[in-house]
Amino acid sequence: MWWRRIVLWARVIAVTWAGLVGLLEVLVHYELVTPSPRVQPTIWIISLSMIGLGSLGGIIGDAVKQRFAERKSLYDNALMTLLIELSRDQTARFEDLGGSVYRPARWRRTVRHEDGTRSVRLKRVHRFRPSAFPLPSGITWTARTGAVGECWTSHRPVPKNWQAVAAKYQGPVGAADFRRVSKETKNGFSLDEFNAIAHRYSEVLAVPVWDPARDDKQVGVLSVDRLYAEDVTFKPILSSTVAQRLVAATSAAVGSILKPQGKND
Repeated sequence: MWWRRIVLWARVIAVTWAGLVGLLEVLVHYELVTPSPRVQPTIWIISLSMIGLGSLGGIIGDAVKQRFAERKSLYDNALMTLLIELSRDQTARFEDLGGSVYRPARWRRTVRHEDGTRSVRLKRVHRFRPSAFPLPSGITWTARTGAVGECWTSHRPVPKNWQAVAAKYQGPVGAADFRRVSKETKNGFSLDEFNAIAHRYSEVLAVPVWDPARDDKQVGVLSVDRLYAEDVTFKPILSSTVAQRLVAATSAAVGSILKPQGKND
C-alpha cells in the first residue's frame, strides 16, 4: 500500500541521516574533521526534525492501517453474507464462490494493449474467498477485460456462463490455437491472461457499483465467480434473476464502502 512505502522510505532516510551524523561525530572526535560552528546547529535541527517526522509518520501510518482494516472488515462482511445467500439452496457450494471489488486505478490510470489502444485500468481493491484457492490470477484488469471490463464499459450487469470454456481449455493454449479462438471467448484477454484464467471458473457475474450520492455515476464493479468443477449436473446460478438481485443489493452496500457519503473526487 502507498502509505507503507512512504513510511518505509522515511525511515530509510532517517537511518541514513543518523549514520551520517554518527560518522561525522567520530571524525570530529578523532580530530579528522574540524567542526564548523554554523554546521553543528543545522545538523541538530535537521536531526530533531527527522525524529519529529518519524514519529508523525508512525502515527499517520497507524491511523491509515486502522482505516484499511476497518474497510476490509466491511467488505468481508458484505461479501460473505452475499455468498452465503447465493449458496443457500446448495446448488453451488459456499467454498466454490468468491467476490471481488474493482474501481478505476488512481495511479497509472490507463493500460496500452497489444493493438496500440489504451483503456482504463481497473484495480481490484478487495477479494474475498472462503478458501485460499485459487490464488489471484495476476491479470491486469481493464475496461475491455472479461466480464468486469464489460460491466464497467456497458454500465449493466454482465453474467457469463464459462463452464464449457473452462472444460475445453483446461490446458495451456498455444499462440496458433489462440488465434482461432473466437473473439467472444477471448473476452478481451491476451494469450497469457487467457491461459491464466480460462480454466478457473464456471461462471461469473459482474454488476455496476454506483455512487451512493449519484445514481448516474458508476464508481466500481462488484464481481462474483464460481470455481470450475467437472460436473455433468452443472446448473448455473449467477445468471438467474434472484442471484442478480442479490448481487445488485450487495453492490449498494459496497458502494457505501467504496465511496462514503460526503466524499467527493
